[in-house]
Amino acid sequence: MTLGGSRASQTTLRISGSPQTISPRRQVRADLASPIVSPGNGPVDYSKDFGVTQFFAAAEPVRLLNDFETEEHLKQEAQQAVSGDPKAEFNIGDAVEVREDDHCKEWKSACVTSVDPLLVKVDGWSWSTSWEFVRKAAKVQIEKNSQQDEAGVQQDKPGIEQVDCGTPKALRSMLQDDQIAKTFPEHVPTDEEVASARELLHAPENADVLVGIDSIQIASALDATLYRFCWLARSDGCKDEEVAPGAISRLRSCLERRAALGMDTILDKGPFTESFLELHQKALPFSFHGTDRQGHPIVIYRYGSLDLSCLKSLWTSGKEITEENDLPVNAVALFHLRAMEYLTKHVMAKESQRQGRIVDRALFIVDMQGVGPQHFNTTFKELLQTVARENSTVFPEIMHSTVLANMNWLLAKGADVFARGLLHPVTKSKFVFATVADTQETLAELVEPKDLPPYLGGTNDCEEYTMRAWDVSCGLLNEDPTSLLSP
Repeated sequence: MTLGGSRASQTTLRISGSPQTISPRRQVRADLASPIVSPGNGPVDYSKDFGVTQFFAAAEPVRLLNDFETEEHLKQEAQQAVSGDPKAEFNIGDAVEVREDDHCKEWKSACVTSVDPLLVKVDGWSWSTSWEFVRKAAKVQIEKNSQQDEAGVQQDKPGIEQVDCGTPKALRSMLQDDQIAKTFPEHVPTDEEVASARELLHAPENADVLVGIDSIQIASALDATLYRFCWLARSDGCKDEEVAPGAISRLRSCLERRAALGMDTILDKGPFTESFLELHQKALPFSFHGTDRQGHPIVIYRYGSLDLSCLKSLWTSGKEITEENDLPVNAVALFHLRAMEYLTKHVMAKESQRQGRIVDRALFIVDMQGVGPQHFNTTFKELLQTVARENSTVFPEIMHSTVLANMNWLLAKGADVFARGLLHPVTKSKFVFATVADTQETLAELVEPKDLPPYLGGTNDCEEYTMRAWDVSCGLLNEDPTSLLSP
């Protein structure tokens, strides 16, 4: 059997075997672990995939439930031995709901990852486990008491009450609590739209998206990812029942573009050389500096130190790498996307673990000290346009805000007029144009001094190139102390 009836990518996942039914007395349990964002879990190595590490036989049977069993029926049946041998058929990729009597009594949405033994991955978790109660995904239904009036006419028909536990705060996208969600409520997806997107994701025709979505998720949070993409669908003009298909379409576009750019291997096996890396850091220095007051990771770009002649050399070197490796974009723009991949896969993942919640948005600070009209030549403009275009597809809705700091007064006014006239209102609301005179006050409201470098009024004097350890570990950068990137 192939996933969802469709052929899965051999480079990503290969699933074989035939559909099997699961006996309710299969005595298989998995090591139950908490979601990775739980602050009590201890340190997590995000460079390795999570998986079930221990399996053991258990006395309790796996209980398979019908879609229309009442809560009272569930309680009674859970305390009785299962009679006969009722069977339910599950396939890998099926959307299911699971719960436990002892520690997790509320239903959780999950996806089947193995049928023999029956294992599922709960939405927002990064590993598979077995559960006491497993059923095909459906709304929990509760039969209301029927009453008849004096004439014998039924007044209250058996109805359906959906048990909605909501999304635990620890698993919510930061977008849900972002100010733009309050400012632009028309773009906020409903719980039903996110649930519909989750259900549609598991449809056979979307097997390719289901297989690849792990590469898009931040901190393995499925619902937070679906929320972001449902937001995008609404921003595209989708409404009501159009939102879920729109979100899946956006997810597929993201995966296709990631494949074209080679994003899944770019951190370890990118086409870049050490000389290119050194030249890039001289021309377009960037770094990661702690978090802002709301917990968003901070990314700083120093365009104010831009050397136009150095940028020209870098762009030429990027063209050579592009031609040699048949890349879809200039290697300079691709290197920027590599930094964004590091941000989402490592910085945000570690912050999610540290903060005990999903961290999937960042604050970007662009130091514009000394930037003038002469800097916006054809090369620099092409770089910015390429980066903006690719980011919107590959890393959508991860920007909380961008502060253009230390701008001269004339440039700040011009940028504000440009933004008001040409940018979408949602995008415009994310930009702050701070002149030299008000930069420190603006940043002080957003970030503590310990998380800002001295040239932005802070006290953090860590090295500029904060991806050094990673690049040394993957062999892109050597540890030669004479390197231009050495501390």
